[in-house]
Amino acid sequence: MSGSNNRRPARQKEGAQHERAARENSAAAKSKWPMVRLGEVLTRSDETVEIDPQAAYRQITVRLWGKGVVERGRVVGGEIAGSRRFVARRSHFILSRIDARNGAVGIVPQDLDGAIVTNDFPVFNVSSSRLLPSFLEWMSRTAEFVDLCRRASEGTTNRVRLQEERFLQAQIPLPPLPEQRRIVERIENLTGEVEVALLFNLQAQADSDTLMKGTTDRMFKTLFERFPTTRLEKVTGRITKGESPEWQGFSYEEILSILVDGDIPSDPSITLLVPLGAPRRRIGVLLEPTAVFSSCLIS
Repeated sequence: MSGSNNRRPARQKEGAQHERAARENSAAAKSKWPMVRLGEVLTRSDETVEIDPQAAYRQITVRLWGKGVVERGRVVGGEIAGSRRFVARRSHFILSRIDARNGAVGIVPQDLDGAIVTNDFPVFNVSSSRLLPSFLEWMSRTAEFVDLCRRASEGTTNRVRLQEERFLQAQIPLPPLPEQRRIVERIENLTGEVEVALLFNLQAQADSDTLMKGTTDRMFKTLFERFPTTRLEKVTGRITKGESPEWQGFSYEEILSILVDGDIPSDPSITLLVPLGAPRRRIGVLLEPTAVFSSCLIS
């Protein structure tokens, strides 16, 4: 019985390997491009720098879900634990061992060339003769690539980390360089169009807000011109501090009834604001749980 139990983990591991191989073969079958191991186009960079306690250093972090590689902050060497750090270079591929499974991967931009990282953020040289960094950057944002990183990560719930060897054994489809350039150009053109559309949308929203404010201002200006003004204390039965309706002795249902039926209640505990003058048609507007406003804005 114990021998059977000992063989079970081995069978499970073998099954997982077969499943992974089947998945990669399926991806290769669906792709018109050859599948290559990441280890063939990525090599770990081992460039380090000795920390000078008096010098200032830029640090890098990688945002989740392909949101980019950005500066984490600047620190003086004396504030850094340890004597050495890895150096990130422009066009390096970088990932977070902890959060690669959550899309924390990307390409180091020009303005962060020379920044430092810990061993938790391994950096890789990209073989540009076979793989464009810009193509890898867009690919790394796909759900398939994130899933690849997830499969290369292992550990308990709070200690899941990407296993570098397993990651480099994973395969990706690799088109020829001219095709990579065409794909990148197409994606960047589409991205530019989307950004322009978003700007137009934001402008339209701003115009809509301006129009709404202008319309509201004109409506209330007309109201004040048509009717005389008076002090608030003369047209309210009660001014409260914002208590809920139940604490004031009436319910939300009663407020809704007032709004729907249009009847002015005789209960003095309900606060009403009624513009002076003879209204042609009264509508009720609930602005706060503690006040019902009846007005003659619509004739």
